[in-house]
Amino acid sequence: MSLSFDLERERVPCIYEILYQAGNPPALKLRLQKNFVQACKDLSPIILIEASQKKHNLGEFSPLGNDWFGFNNTMAKTNETGEFIEYTVIIPVLRKELQKPCSHCKGTGRDDYFDRACSWCDGTTHEIEHNWKPFTAISATLEMLTNMAEFFKGIGSAEKFQLLSFQVRCGKKMGSWSIGGTYGIDFCNWLSGFSGHHQFSRAIEAMQKTYRHIFGKTEHFSWYFDVYTEDNAWLIISCPGDACSLYPSDYGWAPNKNMGRKFSCHNMDAPMQQLMLLTALAALSDMARETIK
Repeated sequence: MSLSFDLERERVPCIYEILYQAGNPPALKLRLQKNFVQACKDLSPIILIEASQKKHNLGEFSPLGNDWFGFNNTMAKTNETGEFIEYTVIIPVLRKELQKPCSHCKGTGRDDYFDRACSWCDGTTHEIEHNWKPFTAISATLEMLTNMAEFFKGIGSAEKFQLLSFQVRCGKKMGSWSIGGTYGIDFCNWLSGFSGHHQFSRAIEAMQKTYRHIFGKTEHFSWYFDVYTEDNAWLIISCPGDACSLYPSDYGWAPNKNMGRKFSCHNMDAPMQQLMLLTALAALSDMARETIK
């Protein structure tokens, strides 16, 4: 079966699922059905791989089925059980503190004009270096993986159904790092089981932990993180940014126990935001899978 057909209207045997691993460092896990992994080995979209390498200045690409998968060895094969092979993506760190004075505050750690800690070095007094490369490699790898999943024609898992699908786009400029996809029928029914306005603290905490790890900060703007559902599986996921969020793309969707729903994003300006929102989706997928047998 292919995820390219309407996941909104059919229960699809599971091809892949995304999970969240709390820890230090935090990680995402991709559990891939073995038939899908074999199909991806045979597919090998060389033209797309080379185009992505050139566009994003990426290194070698390791195909699925090996000990590593993706650009720059982004995903490590960590487990194999039953019908599935598991790959782990360690969340990288964006900021590195250099052993030289901050060029903005001249090593004082203060912004005298605004009478506050320097916003460039966060009061550390040291220059901060930002490394986007591992985040771009993760985004490009997920883009390749989710593209291949959309055209998979094999047979999915006999053990469970696909909870959700997602597609990632690896961008080059503001607003071009999108996520979209479909929540499956079982996932929507699970969401609809929560009445009124229901917040998912476990998913919020996953995003906050990912944020602190990426940016190296112990504080966070808690009001920028939110994961909640309203009646009829109206799921909203928000993280720091200019109204950066995932939201249902079919406004006015009517309640139906035999329907999934599509979702899209708003103002996805960086791959770090992609990872934060994906950790929330992964945490929700974990929670739903614990309930849905």
